[in-house]
Amino acid sequence: MGYRANAPMKFETANNIRELGGYVNKDGIKLKRHRLLRGGDLSLLTDHELGHLEQYGIKTSIDLRIPKEKEAADPFNKSNHLVYHAIPIAGAVDLKISPDNMLYALYIDILENHQDALLREMKIIAGEKEGIIFHCTAGKDRTGVTAMLILAICGVCEEQIIADYAASGENNREVTRRQLESLRENGLDNVPVEIFESAPETMRRTLNYLNEHYDGPVNYVKTIGMTDEDIENIRAKMLEE
Repeated sequence: MGYRANAPMKFETANNIRELGGYVNKDGIKLKRHRLLRGGDLSLLTDHELGHLEQYGIKTSIDLRIPKEKEAADPFNKSNHLVYHAIPIAGAVDLKISPDNMLYALYIDILENHQDALLREMKIIAGEKEGIIFHCTAGKDRTGVTAMLILAICGVCEEQIIADYAASGENNREVTRRQLESLRENGLDNVPVEIFESAPETMRRTLNYLNEHYDGPVNYVKTIGMTDEDIENIRAKMLEE
């Protein structure tokens, strides 16, 4: 059986925004739409596009970027009626290790060394009734780890989780091209292209790590402080009855 990722929504000023809803879990239950979106940088959204997100049901933004990434403010933070949470996760790519291990090492660093931030994020997702978008800069790494945990909590199979993660590479292709051009123009010719990718094997290895060290993503989130009630609240938020 082949697994496909949800297609990105059409925004002129933001990239890789897509639904977590619509997938079907291992029990045959579909995840609700209009509850959780994942995405890249939202700072250039027009008022019209922000209004579209609000009409879609998204009233809260969880911004995983660190301060130096925020050349412009998240528009949710400028609104007087929408909700904004800044939860910076400062995972850094180690350029000294082999390119095929860089992102895997980053994800393990996020899972092991940024547990307080992940817990805060998960608690917000579990507790807020309105629709939420969680995002970083590319919507691939910090956002990808978050999406993996949410989908696992909802009982989505590993192959679908991997497909959802892997879509970011293609969705970000044009953005990646521009980033590489900019880096080269600034004399940075040796940045490995792998850090812009989202190879399926990277997420597969990350899931294997959680299976081996925590007996799976659901037990991992319990280890970092999620309660059974939190987990059930996420499932109730996301799973169709």
